[in-house]
Amino acid sequence: MDLVSGTDELLYPKNVALMMFNYRPEKFFPYSRIETVEFPNGLGDPVFYEKPAITGPVYLQIQKALAQLESIALKERIYKLPDRAEAERVWNYPFRALEESVVNALYHRNWEVREPVEIRILPDCIEIVNRGGPDRSVKMEELQKGIIHNRRYRNRRIGDFLKELDMTEGRGTGIPIIRKEMAKNGSPEPRFETDENHSYFITTLPIHPAFFERVDALNGAIKGEEQSIQITDNKYYMFFVGSGGAINGVINGALNEAVINELVNVLRIIHNQKGINRIELIERIGKAKTTIERYLKILKENNLIEYRGAKKTGGYFLSEYALDKLKN
Repeated sequence: MDLVSGTDELLYPKNVALMMFNYRPEKFFPYSRIETVEFPNGLGDPVFYEKPAITGPVYLQIQKALAQLESIALKERIYKLPDRAEAERVWNYPFRALEESVVNALYHRNWEVREPVEIRILPDCIEIVNRGGPDRSVKMEELQKGIIHNRRYRNRRIGDFLKELDMTEGRGTGIPIIRKEMAKNGSPEPRFETDENHSYFITTLPIHPAFFERVDALNGAIKGEEQSIQITDNKYYMFFVGSGGAINGVINGALNEAVINELVNVLRIIHNQKGINRIELIERIGKAKTTIERYLKILKENNLIEYRGAKKTGGYFLSEYALDKLKN
């Protein structure tokens, strides 16, 4: 396994051995731990709650962090839809996206930087902060697109062991999986941030819109109740809220909260990926063909999207009407 070096009389453990098979790696790599902090009122507020620091071998830190998040942060919401027997289930954060984010933070961190990996639980998102930053071979433009072409692994030996434990694939698939799982859950796009010096890396997973505290007010407005709702986190909801919404009142109240969240997700994807076709939408969102076709039909009938190009090679775009509304 190539875990030691030196002569037979005087063997020394290699760094990967101290990280993967030592229950106190912080003795050799200071601050090699994960710290979880909950900010119930957001960053900058004096009220926050620190969870017990997570230490131990790298693989065990990953397992403990995910178990901690599963117990204190993950929630599921179940909807009963009027047009089908099956209930609709969404999570505030998809577990697979959290798993990939935590694994990436440990896999790609700079162990020479004496700072812990920090997980911040905020009212509207979860942030995973790695102050080691990504390798300089990684370009920010590629991160935002979700595809890393030129990649160099800083901790390849750690990656080899994590791959054997089925915790990673080691082929630059982490960020694409995060994006895919967020879209499949109907969540907003994840965000990735670093600086020019690559001194830190922040992965931000926004909460599913169904878990905002104002959802009940939103649902009431859709049913016709006049309420003043400030929607700053998701501009696409303007098409569904109140008497001015493009769709509100057109479908005789058939849109419930779950369907609206799905329609918002479809709008967001079409806006961000201009020209996407129906097959790609089905793969991206993970819904049945008939469901996606129904959503597209609703959006087309209400002049929010349009199909351009030939039947086999064309794709969907936001309409001029929708683009003008989003600019205002």
